[in-house]
Amino acid sequence: MGDFLSQTTNVIERRSPFPEPDLALSDSLWLSTDQASRTAYLYFSSYPDLEDMTLFAQSVSRHLETNEIRNLIIDLRDNGGGD
Repeated sequence: MGDFLSQTTNVIERRSPFPEPDLALSDSLWLSTDQASRTAYLYFSSYPDLEDMTLFAQSVSRHLETNEIRNLIIDLRDNGGGD
């Protein structure tokens, strides 16, 4: 299990163009922003349950609006899709 978490952390460090997530539901769903470029990066490798996703989406929406983010990158590269 420890190896998996280390690998996941390495993926996050390698993929994110910005230093730290501003919002994180898990290692598989988080958002980081760069105020200077007004850009947000959303990493989305797996879908949580509906309630958690709804709450996370509402938080992201508020965060983007409050911080006047104008550009959004949604990274689905590690998302294997659904049924």
